[in-house]
Amino acid sequence: GAEYFDEGIFPFIRTADVGKAHRSDKFIGAKDKVNQRAVDEKNLRLFPAGTILFPKSGASTFLNHRVIMGEPAYVTSHLAGIICDESKALPKYVYNLLCQVDARDITPDQAYPSLRLTEIGGIEIPLPSLEMQKVQQEMVAEIESYQRVIDGARAVIDNWQPRIPISQEWRATIFSEVTESVTPTAKLKSTQFCESGPYQIIDQSQKNVAGYTDDESTTTDAGNGIVIFGDHTCTVKFVVGKFVQGADGIKIIKAKDGLDSKFLYYWMKAHPLQSTGYNRHYSELQRTSISIPPLETQQAIITEIEAEQAIVNANRELIERMEKRIAAAIGRVWTS
Repeated sequence: GAEYFDEGIFPFIRTADVGKAHRSDKFIGAKDKVNQRAVDEKNLRLFPAGTILFPKSGASTFLNHRVIMGEPAYVTSHLAGIICDESKALPKYVYNLLCQVDARDITPDQAYPSLRLTEIGGIEIPLPSLEMQKVQQEMVAEIESYQRVIDGARAVIDNWQPRIPISQEWRATIFSEVTESVTPTAKLKSTQFCESGPYQIIDQSQKNVAGYTDDESTTTDAGNGIVIFGDHTCTVKFVVGKFVQGADGIKIIKAKDGLDSKFLYYWMKAHPLQSTGYNRHYSELQRTSISIPPLETQQAIITEIEAEQAIVNANRELIERMEKRIAAAIGRVWTS
């Protein structure tokens, strides 16, 4: 009840907080705070900094979120609080091992995402003896070095977006004047999606590709490039060649003469239409303004953005490499 949060001063960690972080070895930032009344009447237990949180009930159980608390806090009962005996095991060492544990493997009923504390407590991990605690420290230090690289690379990915400064000399017009919508050949329902195939299925989700099909008769040819707009989600994608529309919810947008399709794509990424919830947005998009430079300038802008995009993609590859190194470091401990 609200009476337990009014003028709250003590952090209260929920599964949603852990889910937002997904993985963190220094989690701080619980959205809610409880007051002294909640602590007294509900007999809440204060967990110390260094506690590992492990979801044990509800939908987040199978998402395998794991965090180490960076400050003392009270915790929802949907999370297991794991406190390490640091004379035997370092919290970051145990945390990194638990990140490799899939909750599905220890859940008695796959249809019901719930774990008992005894099932979590029964997880077996490799534990060097006290004399070999240096092994734990070395593994933690190695993983932290990789994680710092990952964090830096993620910051690049999360903060980059194409920028197109506008010149007053460019031709200003409205979106509908320089674009037209294309009617797809066919639309496939999600039940018709395949995991592989020669033709991509594009929908309005955040995924670049929703699925695949081998049915060429359902494809629409995007040629050298066409823009896909999520009518409900406002997602923007660029597609080349033959593809298939996934169900309803997208608009296929073709640039008219004088406007490069890829410039149009980057313009829409640089000047995103703000979503107003699960409504249709295409009519609003058609009324928005767009400034169009000469084609030569459009090409120069595309080249510059793609050079930046290559750096961003390199950071994605760097993350994959570092994650493999983390897995290898943990694997050495499991197999030693």
